[in-house]
Amino acid sequence: MAGGRPTKYSQKMLDKANEYVDGAYRDDGSVIPTVEGLANYLQVVVSTVENWGNDKNKPEFLGALKRLKQSQKLNLMNNALQGTYNPTIAKLILSANHGMNEKTETDHTSSDGSMKMPTSIVLEAKE
Repeated sequence: MAGGRPTKYSQKMLDKANEYVDGAYRDDGSVIPTVEGLANYLQVVVSTVENWGNDKNKPEFLGALKRLKQSQKLNLMNNALQGTYNPTIAKLILSANHGMNEKTETDHTSSDGSMKMPTSIVLEAKE
């Protein structure tokens, strides 16, 4: 007999997950959807949400998680560009949750100008 408690996962949980991603995250004052917020909304722990997302028998839940991350990324990028969100915090979350990192390239020049010295900063997605 296998151990562990029975899963709380059901169609109702999937519906609630989609409801959260579609905007219910704002009900508790959140400005972006998060996995932690979804777990609270579903009244489960984060590891349960992650397990459901990794379960091959629950592809619809994985789809909801992908939409959550997509919505979070778009929301962060747009609001940081508009100045609504703190760009440092947006950059931190984009780096931690979406694999986007700042990349700086510097070409040094010689005093006679034979080498160029442009510096560019680029956000690079690593997915």
